[in-house]
Amino acid sequence: MSRILTIAALAMGTGMGPLQAQTLEGDVALSFGNAPFFNTDDDEERISEPGYRVSGWIGTRFGDWRVFADANLYQRNIGSNDFDEYAPEGASSFGLHFGRSFGPAYAGAFIGQNRFQGSDASITNDYISGDLYGLEGEYDLGNMAVFGQFGRADMVGDAGDTQFVGSFARVGVSATIDKLTLTADFEKGNSPDIFEDSGDYGDYRAIGVVVDYQVTDRVIATMSYENMDIIANTEDNGTDEYYALGIRIPFGAGTGKRNNLTTTYRPGLASAWAEALD
Repeated sequence: MSRILTIAALAMGTGMGPLQAQTLEGDVALSFGNAPFFNTDDDEERISEPGYRVSGWIGTRFGDWRVFADANLYQRNIGSNDFDEYAPEGASSFGLHFGRSFGPAYAGAFIGQNRFQGSDASITNDYISGDLYGLEGEYDLGNMAVFGQFGRADMVGDAGDTQFVGSFARVGVSATIDKLTLTADFEKGNSPDIFEDSGDYGDYRAIGVVVDYQVTDRVIATMSYENMDIIANTEDNGTDEYYALGIRIPFGAGTGKRNNLTTTYRPGLASAWAEALD
């Protein structure tokens, strides 16, 4: 992380003269809904539990350069159940992003962490951390934008046994008509050499759809749906869903436009699911 910050400082200070940061921008968001799941290693029935998600980001710009940090928390109520015999309680992410705009195009890099449940945690249902990093980009067409991220993740749930260690990719599109914005994304990850067990493979595939309605300049109503399928070899699989209503509040110089390049928590959630399916 220190290397990225050093490179960023050198890049902004080399041949570009002194740059003045603009006002901070960002937003915070909260949603509540249901988080159903399906686990073939449990009783093979779809179970619905209440869930919520909290997210936010803050950043600034230096001319064509941009830097921001973001955090996301997704959680369902699993009561007194052990996650590895039921379903993961959730996962969270934190990331730092840095990049540059080239007209309507943006290219950058990110580094961050996921927190997720794992057997290596000190107590049952506690959380551990894993690292991820990668590249990202977006192309703004005015009322429409396309975006993508590609990265690597190292999420160790139980050392030598259940892990997600591999690559992930995410692509999406966002379109705005008047006060309404529709954003859809698809993400896929693969852990080729270890997942449910050492030497086995695992995959996850996720889709997300969010509808934003700008009520006022500082109040945006949201409706969202996520579906994540986890495949462990050809033996077991799980489904993790979330659908909710919420609110998003921009602050600073933010215009209310959604930040599409936030840090995923899905590799960590996949690692927790590997233990639930094992």
